[in-house]
Amino acid sequence: MQAALPPEIPGNPDGCYPAFTTAEGCNALHQLTGGIGDTAVGWYSNFLAGDASFNTSVGAGTLALDSGVGSGQNTALGTAAMILNLSGSGNTAVGTNALVFNTAAADNNAVGRFALYHNDESGGGVANGNNAFGSFALFDNSDGTHNSAFGDSALTSNVDSFNNTAVGAEALFFNDFFADAFANNNTAVGWRALRENTDAASNTAVGSLALRFNDVSGFGAANGNTAVGAQALFSNGDGFFNDAVGAFALVSNNDGFGNNAFGNSALFFNTTPAENTAIGDVALAFNDFSLAGTANNNVAVGGAALFNNDGGSENTAVGTGAGPNVVDGFNNTYLGDFVGTLAADESDTIRIGDLSNGNGAGSLDC
Repeated sequence: MQAALPPEIPGNPDGCYPAFTTAEGCNALHQLTGGIGDTAVGWYSNFLAGDASFNTSVGAGTLALDSGVGSGQNTALGTAAMILNLSGSGNTAVGTNALVFNTAAADNNAVGRFALYHNDESGGGVANGNNAFGSFALFDNSDGTHNSAFGDSALTSNVDSFNNTAVGAEALFFNDFFADAFANNNTAVGWRALRENTDAASNTAVGSLALRFNDVSGFGAANGNTAVGAQALFSNGDGFFNDAVGAFALVSNNDGFGNNAFGNSALFFNTTPAENTAIGDVALAFNDFSLAGTANNNVAVGGAALFNNDGGSENTAVGTGAGPNVVDGFNNTYLGDFVGTLAADESDTIRIGDLSNGNGAGSLDC
């Protein structure tokens, strides 16, 4: 016996809506007047509508108040997404409570629950061009512009600062925490990169935990640092104009400034000294190990060059393993691989050559 066919469903059970609009749900598009091309699905979705056009709202309360002059072309998907929007246009909110407080700001994109939640809370309409992808990304943003956050809780505390980019969970988490709009033009790529940064500006961190504690004091002095590599410049608090490329490069630096470290664990223990340059894995690794703060203006080029230098200053070593015994000496110059291997800790000495006699052929004591 053949099963009976279900009753035929009318092609358009609700009838046609004017101006190619669609509404489904209690009071959806309830007060539409001159708007065209709107789609509202859900309880009070785009309730006031008015003259707003080309809005798409799916979810209870989405775009409920949107109706002002200039509003339209917004897309809201998720319960209460953009519920308070009045005249903002060109925004996209996907996720529960995304872009909730947006009033007049335009061209923002929020994907994730509570993403850009406080955006444009002041109603000034200046918080434009922000992109947040991830739960609580750019959560506190009020008047900040052109910020991009990709990752859960990325840039979550940013209020008024602008031109920041955070890629990774909790990257730039505390940026602009004090809402003074100083923490601008920062870039953080990696898990918790630049996490504690509050007021410092123009920093770049690429790698998990890179520049993790930058500006943890909140003084806003730790500006212009660049860290590329896992935990590079991890402990930097108030140091500025430092460059670290390599995992754990300058990992211990706190308030030293103008240091350059290129290589895995280069300048590893450096804490307060300044103007040191290390190029090569573990070059100047023990610089400032005793925390004396005197190891300034050293240059080491080559793997493990000036490896044991602790408090010495104004030393130059070029070559793999050059100057291995300098600890507190100063004003030394070593040129060649492993030059100075048999020499004691010394000062005011020039050694040029290779292993030869262990100290460097043609050594010059100055």
